[in-house]
Amino acid sequence: MGDVDGVRPMLGKIYREERKNLRVLSAVAPCYLDIDEPVESAVVYQEILGSKDYPADLALIQLGKSYMLSGQFLLAS
Repeated sequence: MGDVDGVRPMLGKIYREERKNLRVLSAVAPCYLDIDEPVESAVVYQEILGSKDYPADLALIQLGKSYMLSGQFLLAS
């Protein structure tokens, strides 16, 4: 994996500014799990779940992972 600290601000900006652009979200959605942002990942996968630009079965699997990791993150806090 590359520069995680450099990717976080970029994904944060996409998360804030491109939330209605499902094509952009579906392209970067896996990155949120890769950089250990499970809560943002869950929100993104929930939003793209009904999109035709992203396979529904993959979105459900990734959403499940996001929920599991979010629960672990919140319990550890």
